[in-house]
Order: sequence, then structure tokens, then C-alpha cells
Amino acid sequence: PPLALDDVKQHLRVDFDDDDPQIQAYIDAIVGQIDGFTGFLGRCLVEQQWCWYFERFPRLGDAPVGGSRDWRELALPLSPLIAVDSVAYTDPNGNAQALDMTTVVVRTGPRASISLRQGQFWPQTSGDPRAVALTFRAGYAAKGSAEGPVPGDVPAGIRAAMKLMIGDLYENRQAVVVAESRVTQILNPTANQLLASYRSSWL
Repeated sequence: PPLALDDVKQHLRVDFDDDDPQIQAYIDAIVGQIDGFTGFLGRCLVEQQWCWYFERFPRLGDAPVGGSRDWRELALPLSPLIAVDSVAYTDPNGNAQALDMTTVVVRTGPRASISLRQGQFWPQTSGDPRAVALTFRAGYAAKGSAEGPVPGDVPAGIRAAMKLMIGDLYENRQAVVVAESRVTQILNPTANQLLASYRSSWL
């Protein structure tokens, strides 16, 4: 997980273990809300592998795809990119092929992309809806050791926002607070501001 239970308990100033299962459930819920392709950020918090399917490679004259600059570039839909593991495609004859990686440049990091080298062109495909399968790994905290990802590798702003959101869940077990006969919805603008600068350009 991008947050350790003990770290969150320190933020919540909880020095007993009775609520550990509940706090861990809140951590899991917030991670699920902001992590991955369907999450609020559209980014990977810890290392994970995804496969991006599409019908064909870009063609000359195509509009840019996602955050791409032009047709020669494929901007990957999740960041920060760690590595591209494989690019497979089905050619017009229906045969499985692997993209010659010497024809492209892979750019890792926050703005991940695969770009054609000078004088190269994307291969033709069969037109199947999943003719191209691009398998890649992305995440801030890479699996660099037997202990797994290092939560501290996730940007401090994201971790701070997650702690605030978990704190809201822990302190206010319902979606609203009732005080002096008035109902007030729980909002945390600080958490939203912290996350906003990390939100993917795809969203």
C-alpha cells in the first residue's frame, strides 16, 4: 500500500490496536478511490502492470492521442511509467508480431510515451479491436526489494491528502455531520487542492 498503517495511526493520533481493521479498510477505500486507471488521479501509486489495447497504431495525419504531440507518439494512459514490457500486435495477415523496439524511443516518468525514431513508421495491423497490446509497468513506489514498495516514494502531497481523507472517514463515520440541528456535508478542500496538481491530463 502507498500508506503504512502505523503512519496513518500516527496522523490520527491513535495509540491502540482495536481500530486497526477499520483504519486499514479506510486506507484501502481511499487508495481505490484515487489509484489506477479508474481512480481520481489516473495514476499508479505503487508499481503495477497494465495492458493497454487499441485497434491500430497512429497513422500520418491522425490527431494526437491523449497527451501525444503528434501521430508519431503514443502517450501512455498511466504514469509515472517504469518500463514498457512488450508491444504485441496482429498484422494484416492475422499473424502475431512483436514491435521492433529499436524503431521507437520509450520515455519514462510523469509524461510517459513511446515515440517513433526518425524515418520509422508504425506497423500495419489487422483492424481487430485489440490488434495492439501494449504491456507496461507504472507507479511511484517501485518493487525494488523483497520488502515490496517503499511508501515514501509516493509524493508527499498525495500521501498528505490521503491521510486527510482517511481522517475524515475515521472521525466522521457518516457522510454528514449533525450539529445544532443543522446537517453539514463533509468536504475537505485541502485534500482536493493537494491532489489536483497530480491529476492526469487524460482526465
